[in-house]
Amino acid sequence: MHRAQKCRLYKVIAQWLLLLFAATTMVVVTITPVALANDANDDAASLGPGCAPERPAVAHHAGGIRVAVGGPASAPIPCSTSTGFRTGEVSIAIANDGTILFQPALDTETTGFPVGLLRSSDRGETWTFVNPAGVPARSQGDDMNMWVDQQTGRVFWVTTLAPPFANDTPRADHSDDGGITWFPSSLLPTPYDHTQVFTGPPTEALQGLQEDYPSVVYVCVSGGATCSAHNFCGTHCTRSVNGGTTFGPAMALPYPPECPSPGVFPTGGYGLHGVVAPDGTVYLPFTPCERPYVAVSHDEGATWQLVLVADVETIGWGELSLGMDEAGSLYAAWVRSSDRLLYLSVSSDHALHWSAPMMIAAPSVNEAAEPQLVAGVKGQVAVTYYGSTNAPSPSFPPTCAGGASVDCPGYQHETWNTYVTETWNGLSRKPLFWSATLNDPSEPTWFGLTPSSMRIPGGFAGGSSASAGFVGPSLSGRMDYFAAAMAPDNTPLVGFVQQCPFGLPVPGNPNCPSTLTGTGPDGLFGMVGRLVRVREEDQEGDNH
Repeated sequence: MHRAQKCRLYKVIAQWLLLLFAATTMVVVTITPVALANDANDDAASLGPGCAPERPAVAHHAGGIRVAVGGPASAPIPCSTSTGFRTGEVSIAIANDGTILFQPALDTETTGFPVGLLRSSDRGETWTFVNPAGVPARSQGDDMNMWVDQQTGRVFWVTTLAPPFANDTPRADHSDDGGITWFPSSLLPTPYDHTQVFTGPPTEALQGLQEDYPSVVYVCVSGGATCSAHNFCGTHCTRSVNGGTTFGPAMALPYPPECPSPGVFPTGGYGLHGVVAPDGTVYLPFTPCERPYVAVSHDEGATWQLVLVADVETIGWGELSLGMDEAGSLYAAWVRSSDRLLYLSVSSDHALHWSAPMMIAAPSVNEAAEPQLVAGVKGQVAVTYYGSTNAPSPSFPPTCAGGASVDCPGYQHETWNTYVTETWNGLSRKPLFWSATLNDPSEPTWFGLTPSSMRIPGGFAGGSSASAGFVGPSLSGRMDYFAAAMAPDNTPLVGFVQQCPFGLPVPGNPNCPSTLTGTGPDGLFGMVGRLVRVREEDQEGDNH
């Protein structure tokens, strides 16, 4: 029962008792609010670990326009906890029993090895490190991805980094016990680069071809860095019809006429994981020449049609994120290169048409990076992103070509927080958004130049890092993307990083402790956050 419902119940009981005693006796009865106080304390405790009810989310419309809605009790509450482990490019998944899975976890300070994953069964309060046995050891903490097939509960964990960055074999391991034990797939036909894995039902035509597993497993790569290293250029997908044991040939996505295949600035076509409709239609976010497209396939990836979401240019690797709510509406989020702000567009006709983009970043945010989007019930969409309120905007200084984020002139003093912006009426004409930082704003999670890759004159920058170079399994604290997932109760969970510049302590920030020594793995620490909805009745809206 929600707090508001309990309060109303206590008031009714109190009124009934007063009437009863007034009618039967002259005894004076005093009703004290002990039950109400205890209930408030219970509600605060029930939020879970790491919650900050003292800094609730703020309500706003698109454009960062604040809105007065109800009182503080109606606002969602941000929560975050530290895993205590060093990390790289994060993905997060939620098992059907609610167990949180987080990867990668780098187990040692000096080398980072072994590279494993973390499990938590208490909403992120404590974590157990898993060093997968029975599968080849991982040699890097970047360009991996994890997914839970909600229909079966099977967990998939891909690794595809190969020389010159690592020596891993491209494969998709799977687990049927919530990430404790793992089994490898056959070698994937797609080498590394921004690998994404997801599952969904087959189309009616393919149902008879499934081999003892109900879902199709898709693995897609962006084909950028592999173009020069392995002559494997452009976005490709491969699929499995037997639960991830073996995979078919790589299937290339077409490129639009405006962008010569396999694309330039960057080479490849970066996007995040796809979504699959109940009828088996696949929707894949795709950014050839940094333009926001959705690729649509009605035959499990054999052929594709491209739809342009908006006539804009995006920034960075994977700067288009896509989600589908339970009613089938699609949502796409990206950061626009011209102003570096966060935008959202909606499609209610299977990606054929998209709404005018809405700028949905939290009030006062003047630069955003690396949005990750998840959707839940009809009209519910949550976007997490790194946001800054002290960026040198609107006339941004020139972007540096990689290197340590705090070394780029003009950006040395910029700080970033990890935000969640969420709405439950995303289909309405004027959605109401709620935004909060997962971290305490006094403890920024990124410093200096944006973590997102940016165009530079004559080329494409490789993104900034915690330190310079490509050292250790996190490549000196590189973050091309982080992660979000929707829990079974429709709470968005976020796996993100705490950057510690040069792998050294940050005064006043316990997540970059005084014990750090500046090793490569010390640059990034794993964090998990969520935005908790407190009172549903105060946050419902028109979805028409």
